Amino acid sequence: MIVSPEAVGAQSCTSPVCAEAFRFVERVVQERIVVQCFPDNWEGGLRHLQRTVYQQIPDNTVRLASLQA
Repeated sequence: MIVSPEAVGAQSCTSPVCAEAFRFVERVVQERIVVQCFPDNWEGGLRHLQRTVYQQIPDNTVRLASLQA
């Protein structure tokens, strides 16, 4: 990831700027990051995912149980 020196600051971790097809929605520290597809993206019709949630699951047992659920 390339970050502009002017963009680095107190808000850079809580309100990042996204590029491409997704925009940042929310970040819950130590839990999840949510991004959502831009509705006016030039590839908008080609996107199969409208929203993606990245969850942090540090425990291997819980991670496996989440995958199997």
